[in-house]
Amino acid sequence: MSLSRYAGSIVCLFLLICFGLNRLVAQTDRLTELWAEFARDDPEFVERIQELSEHPVNLNTADKNELLSVPLLTVLQADSILALRKRLGGFRSKRQIRSILGAEYYELTKAFFTTRSRLVKNGAFIHKNYFSLADESAPYPGPNYYDYNKLYYEINDRLRFGLISQKDPGESSFFDYFTGYVRYRGSFFKLIAGSYKLEFGEGLTYSDPFGQQKSSMAVVPFASAINGARPTLSSAENVNQFGVFGELQSFSLFRWQVFYAGNRRDALMDDKGQIIIGMDYDGYHRTPREIASAGQINEQIWGSALTMEIGNRLSIGALASRTHYSPSIQFNKKTVRLNEWRRKYYNYHGEQLNNFSFFYTAQWERLFFSGEYAISGSRRPAYAQTVFLQIDPLKIGFKFWHLDKNYQAPYGRVFDDRNPFPRADEGFYLGLTYSKKRFRFNFYRLFKKELWRSYFYPLPRQGAEWLAQADYRFERADVMLRYRNKQGERFISKATGNSARIQQRQDIYYAQARFKPASVLRLTTRFTHTVLHPFTEKGAALFQDLEWRVLPALQFNFRISFYRTDSYDSRIYEYETDLPGSFANYALYGEGYKWYVRLRWNLMRFFRLWCKFRYAYLQDALPAVFKYHPTGRRLDRGLRIQIQFNF
Repeated sequence: MSLSRYAGSIVCLFLLICFGLNRLVAQTDRLTELWAEFARDDPEFVERIQELSEHPVNLNTADKNELLSVPLLTVLQADSILALRKRLGGFRSKRQIRSILGAEYYELTKAFFTTRSRLVKNGAFIHKNYFSLADESAPYPGPNYYDYNKLYYEINDRLRFGLISQKDPGESSFFDYFTGYVRYRGSFFKLIAGSYKLEFGEGLTYSDPFGQQKSSMAVVPFASAINGARPTLSSAENVNQFGVFGELQSFSLFRWQVFYAGNRRDALMDDKGQIIIGMDYDGYHRTPREIASAGQINEQIWGSALTMEIGNRLSIGALASRTHYSPSIQFNKKTVRLNEWRRKYYNYHGEQLNNFSFFYTAQWERLFFSGEYAISGSRRPAYAQTVFLQIDPLKIGFKFWHLDKNYQAPYGRVFDDRNPFPRADEGFYLGLTYSKKRFRFNFYRLFKKELWRSYFYPLPRQGAEWLAQADYRFERADVMLRYRNKQGERFISKATGNSARIQQRQDIYYAQARFKPASVLRLTTRFTHTVLHPFTEKGAALFQDLEWRVLPALQFNFRISFYRTDSYDSRIYEYETDLPGSFANYALYGEGYKWYVRLRWNLMRFFRLWCKFRYAYLQDALPAVFKYHPTGRRLDRGLRIQIQFNF
């Protein structure tokens, strides 16, 4: 199937649909796209953005730490917002910070700010389902659909609570995952009881997802994260804490934090299903083995952190925590196969783990520094350092990290890798953004080196990646050109039983245009092409997207995509508009097409409905490609529904 065969018909089709419309669509998920296109399987980004939109930061009461919880916001911008608030005595409108953030950043983040106090009670109930419409029997005993329920309620600016329940397809219990929180914030202290997320320093011990992931906005990793905790209703199982967190602030100089968590984690069992050899993070409880291992590990965490603020220019802090597992994790030569033990020699084993961390942030004029030095129970170190310079219209930063082979931190995160217990990794990241009026240029360079072999590779690997992207905005349109180069090492088995190491390079080209022919309409066209060397495997994808506000309360999204790749390795990822808070970044490989329709309907002031139907057909795939297909079917049809009641 040729891509060019469909290009003309797609354009003509949408011009006919769009005829006669005359208003611009304001709603967009551009902010999510900044991360989602680069995160293969990381819903934490999307859920974090959704939580911020549900609970925006109050510009009139937020401190510097709360402002920095907003993605894209820099230390200099946070200081400027606080200075402007002091000079004005308070903000009447969030548009008053537009000149500080710039027009483009303001449009991306304005949903995360408010100037109104919660004098009136505010809450919402959200329900969503994912249905597979395939004509086949369910492979697991439970209902073959995804079920999600979330309730949150804000009594005022100080007090709010939330609850969430979730089940995956095939799970029997509708409360397979159930959690919640209560948060109280006073003038000098904060208390969280229930589900929360810890974030400190550079993320070596407890991490912030935004600071540890590359994106097409190249300087995002240099924005400072919060030091402390935030309540969360994330559906990502086995990664959040459940317990109590308290923070006390004294004279705007010291912040003392203490926390405790008692978590039930899923166990990874040995071949006989008798001994715990690790933790299972996928969160599925469908088969008898998965159900038997659910919640078998009792994880208890105690910790405390002390941070000292010296003016607005220097902050230093220290963190100590202890993690205890019962029963103990037994990963050794007696419990696993010899080749697995050799390959995963530094996997965690034991019942207790101590972590210590020292972190700081500093500012000198427009130059910012931040760093962290951490030690785990094995006394093996990890350290990271960041330098960031902001001289408008240029922003540039550099980040370096090193994690010892035996460094152990279950909730840390190494850059560009979301796996738990990060270790044996070092690298650097350089990013810059140049913005001038309608033009923006982003560039990053990433280098990573493994210090110990992983998965089934016989030797440690290293790789590099760089990206260059140019954007230009016209009055009713914008265009984007992007080139991404990925280099790495690959091992190929030889007939002799040995492995040969080869250098692999992937070139990825993007061209995208957005056009706003009318005030209720936006069209997006993107073409992607990839070439994999030295195998000369190629892939290409084309999509046409339409966003149409049919009525003030009704929005319609439609996209059709065509793709062809020579192999699974030359696959192309495409992020789709989905339900709020849902992650939809699909790998396209083989030859096929897909389309989807999404409707958003604000039926009443207090009721909203989203509905998405997706159709995907894999027309041609070699056996080497088809084996990677998650369902084993050529035809996939799915329906997603979400309702929201506000009260």
